[in-house]
Amino acid sequence: MLLDAGLLVDRVAGVSMGAFIGGLLACGYDSAEMDGHCYEEWVRRNPINDYTIPRYALIRGHKAEMMLDRVFGDVRVEELRRPFYCASVNLRGSRLMLHREGPLAEAIGASISLPLIAPPLRRKGGLLVDGSLLDNLPVGPMSISGEGPVLAIDVKGGDERPQVAPAGEDAAERPSRLPLLAETMSRIALLSSANTEAAARRYADLTIPIRIPGVGLLEFHQIDVAREAGRRAAISMLEDPPEWLLGGMPTESLRGRRTVLRV
Repeated sequence: MLLDAGLLVDRVAGVSMGAFIGGLLACGYDSAEMDGHCYEEWVRRNPINDYTIPRYALIRGHKAEMMLDRVFGDVRVEELRRPFYCASVNLRGSRLMLHREGPLAEAIGASISLPLIAPPLRRKGGLLVDGSLLDNLPVGPMSISGEGPVLAIDVKGGDERPQVAPAGEDAAERPSRLPLLAETMSRIALLSSANTEAAARRYADLTIPIRIPGVGLLEFHQIDVAREAGRRAAISMLEDPPEWLLGGMPTESLRGRRTVLRV
């Protein structure tokens, strides 16, 4: 919707699922093509259901590797139509890693490797996992470059759902459902995620918050719910957009190229 409205994007960054979406955008796909890839790969094929005996992780990770090869092939980050980076965490040293070069599939694979669910990626002596473990909105490096205004897309979901009791029963008196193992692991893995609101206030020129309560981290089948939440948030922002966002001349403090960061 933002692209159709005239948003000019010339740099992209992201982490976790945002790395996958951002990678598609950086490759030059339009919104319909990105939506099609997300449905085909994350809903119809589901790359995280090749379960194994949990020694290193719950899944083998082979399906995710094949997905990334199908979607991104042998494209390198430095060859993309738009400059791009994504973030992962090196468990050896607990450092945030920014991937600005090398195979795109490998960079995104590291950024989406959710700890405990998927095995860490071994790269150059490091053990790389999902970057949202340390920073769920890595907008700082893009802002510090000083190349233009930064638009942050801050997406938050949640597994909590209202309890529905049978007729005649009080929902408050019913015991809450224990989360499944994968849900518990995904919540634990993201407990240390950075405060995205604080990061957005400090580094972004504009933030579009997207809230999708009731959609769990691994519930890819709810893509329609998530997409609609994004559209509503975009429509709300477009009712009164800043001058620089849709082709207008940037203000003096925002001179330079237009940018977008996707979480």
